[in-house]
Amino acid sequence: VQVGDGGRVRVAGEPGAAGKLFRDVAGLWPWGRGRILLPSDGDIFCMPQRPYVPLGTLGDAVCYPTDPLTCNTETIHDALRHTGLGTLIPRLAERDNWEQSLPTESLQRLGFARLLIHRPRWIFLEEATSALDTEAKTAMMTLLRNALPNASIVTFSQDPVLAPFHQRHFALLRADHVTRLTEQRTAGIAPA
Repeated sequence: VQVGDGGRVRVAGEPGAAGKLFRDVAGLWPWGRGRILLPSDGDIFCMPQRPYVPLGTLGDAVCYPTDPLTCNTETIHDALRHTGLGTLIPRLAERDNWEQSLPTESLQRLGFARLLIHRPRWIFLEEATSALDTEAKTAMMTLLRNALPNASIVTFSQDPVLAPFHQRHFALLRADHVTRLTEQRTAGIAPA
């Protein structure tokens, strides 16, 4: 499978295999056969179902993996407002175990705020909207499409709500102890 500039690809099917493929792309799964060539023309951002949140201030968590001192304050505020986390702005300097104190829905929104702050060229999402309701899923994917129109996005998700936000669709299908990636024909990008 080759993903071009601005490509939007969704991978569904065998959940265990999809998770392993995502971890392969992120460099976290050393087993299996095949070859994955990652792009060299821009930042790559991998966002799992439950984003990693370092201990420290909320500003640290929002700006991760970079130093919050290098993040523009207004950009941080805008990202939090656009992702429905505007009420957290007064708490940016507050220290907490944010991974434990924020609900999973807010952690997933935090992941989208990071995308708006870092503006990566290549985005890999794994069930990154699973804790959100249908309206919030649609809002986050619309936000991503509008804010980062040139980013290439590969989404590993079983959720049919996300299908219209992708141009190409693949299914991981298991037969005879082998899992294969097969392109599917389905609806394209949702209207703006």
